[in-house]
Amino acid sequence: MGGGVASLMGSAFPAQIAGVACIELFGTLSAPAAGSAKHLRRGLRERLKMVQRINEGKIKAYDSFDACVDARRRTVEAAPGKQSLSYGAAARLVERGAVETEEGWVFRHDPRLNAASASYVTEPQVLALLEAIECPVLAIRADPEEGRGWPMPPDMAAGRIAATTDMTMRCLPGSHHLHLDEDTAPAVTDATLEFFGGLDAEAWAEVELPRDRWL
Repeated sequence: MGGGVASLMGSAFPAQIAGVACIELFGTLSAPAAGSAKHLRRGLRERLKMVQRINEGKIKAYDSFDACVDARRRTVEAAPGKQSLSYGAAARLVERGAVETEEGWVFRHDPRLNAASASYVTEPQVLALLEAIECPVLAIRADPEEGRGWPMPPDMAAGRIAATTDMTMRCLPGSHHLHLDEDTAPAVTDATLEFFGGLDAEAWAEVELPRDRWL
């Protein structure tokens, strides 16, 4: 998600951004236009169910902090590919994302975020947005050879790389959350610091930093 947002910011505000770093996803998720109605129906249907559950006070509560951690790890394991998340990484997410209440431990996020997306951009739109990024881009991926990252068809990855004017691709060991797992996070940190530290000082000097607004 963060990689998609970062690439969109690079497209939207090229004068304010000297470098973009993306982990796992460069460019947003996309889907063929032919499935638009199907996605819309499913997304709205699931959101309506979520709203009904919220109105009825049916918010999932867990007996303990550890139960929340286990639930977070199961969510990752159910995602596409052979993803995993260490206990320590999941615990840090739960520390920020859950709170203890009288009913038990509950996640803070809006439950409606669990619903399927009601709309997607198409892959040509993604490519057009990537082409609009003017600064250097670092794309870090969990090594596709390991098969534990977010699955992206090779032709899609190649098209996105070709569409980006100045991209550095780093494939590192790990799963989709390689920036969180204790054994793989240091390599991600090193690659990111190396990327931003290597940017031309003039690139930083040319970045426009408006005092009150971005637009």
